[in-house]
Amino acid sequence: MLKNFEDIHSHRFLGEKTIRNVFPKDTEKFIKQYPHQPISIGIHPWFVSNDWEKDFLLIEKYAQSNQVVAIGETGLDKKCKISFELQQHVFKHHILLSEKFHKPLILHIVSAYDELLHYKKIYKPRQQWIIHGFRGNEMLAKQLISNNIHISLGEHYNKKTLDLLKQHSFFTETDESLFSIKEIKEKMNIKE
Repeated sequence: MLKNFEDIHSHRFLGEKTIRNVFPKDTEKFIKQYPHQPISIGIHPWFVSNDWEKDFLLIEKYAQSNQVVAIGETGLDKKCKISFELQQHVFKHHILLSEKFHKPLILHIVSAYDELLHYKKIYKPRQQWIIHGFRGNEMLAKQLISNNIHISLGEHYNKKTLDLLKQHSFFTETDESLFSIKEIKEKMNIKE
């Protein structure tokens, strides 16, 4: 579904082939200002709070829009200070929302790949799951690919993983980089 996008996750850039990540509280203003910009919305694991339901109601409201092409960035991060149990609870809601509105899930995963694979087996999602900003090694990449989890690479990546992914398919992104997607793809030696 996202194969037509050159940049599937950006916090900086705009464009018809870029998916701009927008935080729930900023969504209404952003949509009014950029009514044709494809976006994704979700609760990043670093920003899960005890009143996360308010943000989630906004996500659910805007997820119905054609402008929202993906749910997320969401996920699991064992290295952040937010309760991992709370992160998992919020993540499950994003999975269900992704399935309900038939939109891919953009994932932030840090030191929680076993849990990710566990949820993939439990929920058996039909929508794409895409790990953004993947920096892991080629063994982990193979495991994810074999479980039908897609990978996106940005400015920072493992060179051996890139070599492996060039034999498969993968996504590219700018995330928070100051480099354009064109520059990032040139560094990866990806031809247009």
